[in-house]
Amino acid sequence: MVQLENKFCKTLLNVFNLIEPSWLVDGTLNINTVGNANLLELGDLSIKFPLPSLKDKLFSFTSPLSDSFVSDENFKDLMKIVKPAMIRLNHIGFCYYTTTRDKDLTDLIAQFSKTDLHLYQEPSNDSSLWLFAGNTEDWQKPLFEIIPITNRSDKWVDYWLPNFQIDIDTTLTAEEIENAINQSFGGKVLPYKAVVIDGVVYVIRARLGVVSGINISLDLATSKRNVEYLRTKTIKKLV
Repeated sequence: MVQLENKFCKTLLNVFNLIEPSWLVDGTLNINTVGNANLLELGDLSIKFPLPSLKDKLFSFTSPLSDSFVSDENFKDLMKIVKPAMIRLNHIGFCYYTTTRDKDLTDLIAQFSKTDLHLYQEPSNDSSLWLFAGNTEDWQKPLFEIIPITNRSDKWVDYWLPNFQIDIDTTLTAEEIENAINQSFGGKVLPYKAVVIDGVVYVIRARLGVVSGINISLDLATSKRNVEYLRTKTIKKLV
């Protein structure tokens, strides 16, 4: 697992560096929330999540796909379009396969109750749980998403499970995001409408590739997403 983790970490750290180099200090990425509580600590050899058990969940059921990832140049082309419209890092996190979703939820509630972080649940547009760790006292701070998945019947499942996602708020429309992805990757990456509720597109995903059996995606939120409302009115605190 150590070699798999190292390669995954190097790739993920490079992605964050291409998004915003100032987020890294001395080659390490730290994403914090209210009270400087840590959501993610990432170096080129290791990754630290809010709970040690989360790393095991990410690496427990990996994709059999061979390593394949977008080029730095294509990704830079995308960021040239996205960065002027980038508002903030909304959240980072991952979805993973589990056969014990209810137990996982109970365990997460118990474990987060012993930390400086809260655990929240947001209503989902599918059968999965959308869980977030962090602190919404400052609604603009990033959160850490945890999505346990129980269904592996989708024929494309290996292309999105497990999946580490980086989610960014933007001022762009859905059409502008789709055009940016198509233009930057020349059809090698197809934009996917990841969150659509009542016909409104809130998030479009660009799957960047797979490394060490873990898919990595960039989720770009459209201008339709109201983060303040979601964080102050919609999300439910579990602990």
